[in-house]
Amino acid sequence: MGAGKTTLGKKLATRLNFSFIDTDKLIEKQQNCSVSEIFSSKGEDFFRKLEKKILDEIELSENIVVAVGGGLPCFSNNMEKLKQLGICIYLQRPIRELIFRVLLQNNQRPLLAGKTDEELENYMQQLLEIREPIYLQAHIIADREHQTIEKLLELIHDYQKNQ
Repeated sequence: MGAGKTTLGKKLATRLNFSFIDTDKLIEKQQNCSVSEIFSSKGEDFFRKLEKKILDEIELSENIVVAVGGGLPCFSNNMEKLKQLGICIYLQRPIRELIFRVLLQNNQRPLLAGKTDEELENYMQQLLEIREPIYLQAHIIADREHQTIEKLLELIHDYQKNQ
């Protein structure tokens, strides 16, 4: 949450002349309601099944950059699926920066709803501790210094060259 997946993903797609897909936005469009509404009315398990279905649909696409929700790689063996679909990049940012960015966004994220700032901070710390081992399985780990389009393109090029 708050790592900049959508912002950087759109820029990367434009630079590569690829299409851009945000899995959360695609789910919202298909379900005709927000992710928050899906969580509150149908629950997280239902949402995770929708994410899995979206991955199956994406599998048929080419020349795309995909931004996935922070939980998507962590369920249903989705990280392995993502890695099979293409080059997987983890945008790694310091936890303090993520918390700041989420607070700044006046966040409506379903997993954070109703939390005080302190609860949000604790929750995000715990969530990252659980999720990061999965994120670290990505093909490319882009730390804060490598999160410009030029640096990401370099990392992608280097990865492809070494394969």
